[in-house]
Amino acid sequence: MIEIIGLILLVLGFVLVGIEMMIPGFGVPGISGIMCLIGGVIMTAKTVSDGIVMAIVIIVILAVMLVIAMTILGSKKMKPPIVLRDDVKGEQGCLN
Repeated sequence: MIEIIGLILLVLGFVLVGIEMMIPGFGVPGISGIMCLIGGVIMTAKTVSDGIVMAIVIIVILAVMLVIAMTILGSKKMKPPIVLRDDVKGEQGCLN
């Protein structure tokens, strides 16, 4: 039962960190994802060496996810986030 909960935490952690990579914000999904990943490793690892190996594998998977996210965000296929494209002069932008 503990292993199943650990696996669920691992999957949830990857999903939350993936969300944080695609939609950066205040870090709540990222921090929650890291906490889930740590909890999943603690719950599923039987020995310390298993935990270390799992942590290394998780870091490699997160690095691959980051490369994929940067590739997707770097392409012109995705709509960029809200960006001010017009230059606002002092007379135009303020209510006097």
